[in-house]
Amino acid sequence: MNSFFATCEQQANALLRNAPVGVAAYAGENSILLAASIEAKRHGVKTGTSVRDARARCQNITILENDPPKYRAISEQVSAILVDYTDRIEPYSIDESFLDLTGWVHTWEEARRKAEEIKQRIRAEIGEWMSCSIGISVTKFLAKIGSDMRKPDGLTVITPGDLPDIYDGMELTDLWGVAHGWEKRLARTNIHTIRQLYDYPLQNLISLFGKPGHTLYAHLHGLDAEPVTSEESAPQSISHQYAIPKKECTPQNLPNILMRLCEKVGARLRGHELVAHSIFLGLRLYDHPGSMQHVRLPYPVRATRDIYHHTTLLFRHRESLPRIHVLAVGVSRLSRATNQLALFEPEQQNLASNHIDDIVDEINNKHGVRAITRANTLGSEQYVPDRIAFGK
Repeated sequence: MNSFFATCEQQANALLRNAPVGVAAYAGENSILLAASIEAKRHGVKTGTSVRDARARCQNITILENDPPKYRAISEQVSAILVDYTDRIEPYSIDESFLDLTGWVHTWEEARRKAEEIKQRIRAEIGEWMSCSIGISVTKFLAKIGSDMRKPDGLTVITPGDLPDIYDGMELTDLWGVAHGWEKRLARTNIHTIRQLYDYPLQNLISLFGKPGHTLYAHLHGLDAEPVTSEESAPQSISHQYAIPKKECTPQNLPNILMRLCEKVGARLRGHELVAHSIFLGLRLYDHPGSMQHVRLPYPVRATRDIYHHTTLLFRHRESLPRIHVLAVGVSRLSRATNQLALFEPEQQNLASNHIDDIVDEINNKHGVRAITRANTLGSEQYVPDRIAFGK
């Protein structure tokens, strides 16, 4: 989907159409834009731009605070359309998915017609202002490249015969998964363009970079066999973080923010039917580099209360700190939950807490996030609003 959060706002409010719009994490000049409308991007305003810089580049931009329930609802409407075209769909993020059309179409032209139909249905069934860019190819990597080539509202088909000419005019960092770190590593090997990378011998790439070198070669040549996976794989870790506005970083608010993060982590952990053997706490400060502290637990946890208990212990071990900019809570070393009880069960490992959390999760899943919540987080919505994670 193109400029998804901003376009959702323009679809909901016709007065915002054809005007520059930015959707921010929270109200405030230091906030970061989560999305910029197509009109805003023409003024050089992009995702990740601060509100202050966005206003400097585009004086008439409208800044809105993000509205996650709205975006989730529209994302679900898009997904409901996609299931009519294949039984193999891999959601990549709230505004992006991979579809495997193998067996559903038999020619490139048929695939193009299906893509055009999807675009038309999104406009007709969801909203006339909603647009998407679609890439069609033999692999997920090339399809992703195609979807990024013509924005907004583009449609690109990349066949094996289009390689490597399709890469001409693109920068290395335009490739999916190749950031500036990779660009620097490749430059040390005198590789500065995609064409040079495409022509570089496979064995040399493997010698230099190991398995990632092979992956790069396979991606560029359309040889990778990474399937579209409908089933979500179990995560290796689960975490949530929150950028705290300066005025909200108070001794009274921090425990509530910490609890909200623990609630989110705990709900996702239980949703995957996992338990955690490690907990970590991350802090990034306005005037000091960030740091991470973790603890390996003597027993697995899944209850929000347990996660909060161990996180606060990590927090207490820190000396007096300047204002915190970002606070992160996470769990790792995950394994499948079982009904096996500990022989010497610690006091914190309370079966009643686990059972209560399960019931609360079920109610919140049915009636909405925070339909039931802890008393010490009541009213915290004003400074810990709902957020949508990017990526899987």
